[in-house]
Amino acid sequence: MKKNHNKAASLLLTILVMTAFLSIALAVSRLSFNELRLSRDRSKSVIAYYAAESGVECQMYNDRTAEDPENPDICPNICLDPPTNSVCYQLNVSGTTPNRSIKSTGSYQDTIRAIELTY
Repeated sequence: MKKNHNKAASLLLTILVMTAFLSIALAVSRLSFNELRLSRDRSKSVIAYYAAESGVECQMYNDRTAEDPENPDICPNICLDPPTNSVCYQLNVSGTTPNRSIKSTGSYQDTIRAIELTY
């Protein structure tokens, strides 16, 4: 009888240890998957940010060089890659210098980044 009790205890202990190892392996794989997804989305975020920055730069250039700096239509809301139209920015310009506010929202696929500048 004692022999069967030892075998059952060994089997139970083996199952518990295997369950612990499986739980750890699943947690590590989930963390790795999330990190891979974040690193893939990072490049989209950078492209969307630079699209927003392009809108701000265009409007700042217009403010410094145009005959009518109050006309925000010189830098329209545009897409920077005409074939696919996946990299775009939208401008929201308000106020006059010294309280000029430029808000540019850049988008790339499903990622959106915004920059706001006041001067």
